[in-house]
Amino acid sequence: MRLKSYSNYFFMFTINKEVVFFIVDPLEQFDSLPVLSYDNLTIVNNITIYCVLIFAGLFLQLLSGVHPVIKPTNAGSFANLIFNFVKSIVIENVNKSAQKHFPLIFYTFTFLLFCNMVGMVPYTFTITSSFTVTLYLSLGFFIGVNIIGWYNHRSDMLSLFLPGGAPIQITPFLIIIELISYFARIFSLSIRLFANMMSGHTLLKILVGFSYNMYASGSSILKVALVFPVLIVFLVTGLELSIAFLQAYVFTVLMCIYLNDVFSFH
Repeated sequence: MRLKSYSNYFFMFTINKEVVFFIVDPLEQFDSLPVLSYDNLTIVNNITIYCVLIFAGLFLQLLSGVHPVIKPTNAGSFANLIFNFVKSIVIENVNKSAQKHFPLIFYTFTFLLFCNMVGMVPYTFTITSSFTVTLYLSLGFFIGVNIIGWYNHRSDMLSLFLPGGAPIQITPFLIIIELISYFARIFSLSIRLFANMMSGHTLLKILVGFSYNMYASGSSILKVALVFPVLIVFLVTGLELSIAFLQAYVFTVLMCIYLNDVFSFH
């Protein structure tokens, strides 16, 4: 078998003097693949498997005593660092009356951090690169926060859509704008996380494919020059690790801000 490469995504195999062509798509890593199906209906896919595994890891964490109600006793442990980090986020962005919802914030951050970091392991799947997953996360949080707000404040929740002291002449326009921006939170949360994770992993796939093409070309010059794209891949991988943490942080901060809104209003 002989391999020739013509572009980042196009390869030609020669097998027994027969030429076989195929294209490598950098977006194929985000495909939802069926694991268990019945009568053309997918019951379990790869997203489900990874969600179950990550939830199992969080459950084991709970059983080990690392949870947001009882602070971890080991001061130098990673769990203690995460606990204190999320606690500082909540204290800075949420008023005291809403800080009782700290467990929700803590487990959401931990879940997103696990999902993003697991996706950095080769041959795994990044479930936060699926818009369906991020949309359900943001939609579930949005519905839950509004239920909490309505339960505590009833009709006073409507004051969210009318800033105090606004002139009566522009009140209808302000209400429309506030309604649009309020419901846009669902998509801003989900799209920001999904787009950042997908774009970063796509870039990595392209760079790795380009590096492999240089190696497979058989050219001595290209093999020597291979050190540069490999270095870039190494740097981008480090950048992706930081983005994996940063996106979990941004999602959590926005959750805190939106939760605080239904307690403090305008």
